[in-house]
Amino acid sequence: MQMISIMDDTYDNYATLEEADILTEAFERWDINEAERLSDTMKVVYKFVLSIYEDYERDAVQQQKSYAVLYAKETVKQVARAYNKELKWFMGREMPTFEEYFVNTVFTSAIYVMFAAAIPGMTSASEETINWLLSEPNIIIGTAKMGRYVEDLGSHERENRGGEMLTAVDCYMKHHGVSKEEALEKFVELAEDGWKDVNKEWIKMTCSSSNNSNIPVPKEDMIEQLINYARVAEVTYKNCADGYTYPEFFLGPQIAAQFLHPIII
Repeated sequence: MQMISIMDDTYDNYATLEEADILTEAFERWDINEAERLSDTMKVVYKFVLSIYEDYERDAVQQQKSYAVLYAKETVKQVARAYNKELKWFMGREMPTFEEYFVNTVFTSAIYVMFAAAIPGMTSASEETINWLLSEPNIIIGTAKMGRYVEDLGSHERENRGGEMLTAVDCYMKHHGVSKEEALEKFVELAEDGWKDVNKEWIKMTCSSSNNSNIPVPKEDMIEQLINYARVAEVTYKNCADGYTYPEFFLGPQIAAQFLHPIII
């Protein structure tokens, strides 16, 4: 979570287009010597990410899941490419279509990074789990998109920076020729539809013995992690609030209500 937050902020707020290109190339090569090509700020970010995966590799080997290492690193490369593509769109004010934008958000949602990170610590996870993730199952795509819909509802004002930066809401407005209010209403609808899709896939995967794919469905604990990802997004951006940026105002009271002042029944 810390690593993704730093990568996201680096591409969104700190890297120039040139710095972002070089940083993305460095991630593709995944070599500590690449740090010498980077500016001092980008160098810190790059070394931090590589150090995270040194720890990851050590943990994976200890858990006899070294097969996860290559996949985990690839998910970081994917998210770096996606962040870089988004930066080029918005800094260059190149308005992608809404559909193009949301294909890219499957990666910027960081859902693949998160679930690759979980594999060494999950008893039921195996190489088949990675094959399942690589097959881009509907529940992964649906969860990623639903998470982005609710996030965009909560964060578009901050990300827009008074009209200086384009957002998903701007893409939708431009592509469909609607007002901002209409776009936001549509995002609420899309988030609701996303939940329906995720719930449908959950029922299909956990209650049905039939599986048309040759790729085995993972154990329920992995599927439950996907549901929890969606739940976290829902709580963090509930009622169009930006709980990620301002947790003290939105998440703090909820945490206090749960753990410090619970209602005793």
